Amino acid sequence: MFLRIRVLSSLHILTNLIKMSMSKVEGPFVVNPTLFAENRLRLVTALRGKAKTGSVIVLKGGVEQNRYNTDAMDLPFRQESYFFWTFGVHESEFYGAIDVDSGKSVLFPPRLHPDYAIWDGKIHPESWFKDVYQVDEVHFNDPNTINETLRNLGARQLLLLRAENTDSGNVLEPADFKGKSEFPCDTEMLYPIMGNLRGL
Repeated sequence: MFLRIRVLSSLHILTNLIKMSMSKVEGPFVVNPTLFAENRLRLVTALRGKAKTGSVIVLKGGVEQNRYNTDAMDLPFRQESYFFWTFGVHESEFYGAIDVDSGKSVLFPPRLHPDYAIWDGKIHPESWFKDVYQVDEVHFNDPNTINETLRNLGARQLLLLRAENTDSGNVLEPADFKGKSEFPCDTEMLYPIMGNLRGL
């Protein structure tokens, strides 16, 4: 009984300390983007020597969901976990690429319609995303942008993330985009390496 009281008392103290510390935080907790840059460096370091020369990682971020058959995107959005670990991006419908040989990182935000600004606020330029997420390049995802960027990077093979959850049986399908068929694709190498790095 005494031990139970001590444990409950300790939990009460810990809870109050957390509340006190969180009360000093305004807005969402912000993670320094250098953490994600370090994750990218760890990833390419783990892949070098395993991946072929000219390999480029291509990842797809999460997509917002409409509420049933409406055009309302008021469901809470949560970024795809592997994409967030790699880039720290909070917005939906992004793609990202990393050249394994050079470590160069590229983000592809969606190009928003001008009407977006009426309902959701300012439309940021490419330079804004580059500064916020500390990547080497940012290009709006127009129809051929990813394909052209991959060619400019000298991509000879794409490393795509196909991740099957052994508990649920659900599968995270590899990124799909226009021009993907022009490149040889590996969907087996990336998942075990990223899964291991995320667990460290």
